[in-house]
Amino acid sequence: MEKTQKLNKTRSKRWIWIRRGIYVSLLLGPTLVSFTWYANVITDAAGEGKIYEDVSLVPDGRVALVLAVTPRLRGATIFISPTGSPQLSHCGRLGK
Repeated sequence: MEKTQKLNKTRSKRWIWIRRGIYVSLLLGPTLVSFTWYANVITDAAGEGKIYEDVSLVPDGRVALVLAVTPRLRGATIFISPTGSPQLSHCGRLGK
């Protein structure tokens, strides 16, 4: 008799966890699908007119990447300088 009671308790506990898993899946599944759909719609709207199918359609523009070395680290780290490039551009140091 004791063995069947223990077996029934473990089965009922297992069934509780299975039901919880089903409930969570039913709640999270549609939520994740809705979020994915919404993110795709927003991304498509934001990229309208900015995505080119051919490289020749991309407008020309001048681009410069200025690397700088921080003096605090004594040249150990190279990083992109957001403040250095406008200064160099105004001085005429970037290629024309």
